[in-house]
Amino acid sequence: MAHKVIRFGRFELDPGNFELRRDARPVKLDRKPLELLILLASRPGQLVGHEEAIHAVWGKQAVIEFDSALYTAIRKVRRALGDRSARPRVVETVARKGYRFIAPASEHVRPLRAEDEEGESNRKMLA
Repeated sequence: MAHKVIRFGRFELDPGNFELRRDARPVKLDRKPLELLILLASRPGQLVGHEEAIHAVWGKQAVIEFDSALYTAIRKVRRALGDRSARPRVVETVARKGYRFIAPASEHVRPLRAEDEEGESNRKMLA
């Protein structure tokens, strides 16, 4: 079995395994920023509005300071990717509107690793 990964620059984003890698090494990124990156990268070149991003990542029922949480998540994504808001290469800010994934990217099908298959079979047995 295989799944899709998104490659851009030296990075590989694996939504199926919830992983970001740089040069095949895992990059530490908190859950919400990684969810936000997955959302943006799944729609390259398209504007993802503030409200849409908040609802997709935090849910419609969440009670948090959304503007601050979204800004913090974007800042963590940029830090993990070595990107800057002043001269973005990966995530562009569209003032008062939202964000756009601008890095040249490609989707690839990647076979599951042996540990992925084993973990998947274990999860099925527990279900």
